[in-house]
Parts: sequence; structure tokens; C-alpha cells
Amino acid sequence: PKKGALVQCRVQSYQTPTEVCVAVFAKGAIKDASVVRIQETSLNMELVLSDDTRFERSWQLPYRINVADSKHT
Repeated sequence: PKKGALVQCRVQSYQTPTEVCVAVFAKGAIKDASVVRIQETSLNMELVLSDDTRFERSWQLPYRINVADSKHT
């Protein structure tokens, strides 16, 4: 969804052998316009924000994850 200027957002993330948790503090994220891609060894996030800016970030995961059991909210 490339749109608007890139901005920085506060991020907290960790991974255990069984769980990945990522929290992005992005005010005004538009869920229907944003994309989260979950893969076995990576996580990619492209958030479109209501002020016509965007946040992008990718993570390489040290442990493989089960994509079928993964979700985001």
C-alpha cells in the first residue's frame, strides 16, 4: 500500500520458541488499508495511517513459526 511519508512508531517485540508478539503504537492505523505478512521466518508490516503517512517494518525471526496457526489483530 505505498502511500504517504514514512514515519517512526514505537514498537515492542519479542519471540520465544513458541510465540511471536509485536506491538506497534501507531495512532490512526487503517486496518483495511494495511498489510501484515506472516511467513515461517519473517514478519512484514505496512501500516497506512489516517494522516496519510505510513509505517513499514520487517523482522527476521530466529525461530520458525507455524503460519497456519498465526494471526494478527
